[in-house]
Amino acid sequence: MQFTPLLLRSLLECVRVIDNDPDLAANYLIRIRESTSDYGDPTERMAFYFAKALYSCVSEHHQLCSTSYNSLTSLLPEELTLCYKDVNASCGVNESRIDVF
Repeated sequence: MQFTPLLLRSLLECVRVIDNDPDLAANYLIRIRESTSDYGDPTERMAFYFAKALYSCVSEHHQLCSTSYNSLTSLLPEELTLCYKDVNASCGVNESRIDVF
């Protein structure tokens, strides 16, 4: 396969950007999967399966982030205030100086 170094560089680039820009990584991974096959030569199959696994990680990362955000936004104001106070107390912040909602 002539584009073996390109496949490997593309996978490495995905790994580099996956935390900072998961959407960009997902786009790279989709293109890699479209240009490879699980029936190709060993390098092509490796790229196909690595891209599939990395895409799964990106999807899972998005799901965890949206779940965390949704659970945070569903808190009652009183619960959010208690969480805020607990975090500040654990960091050593004096509660008497905190203006709460």
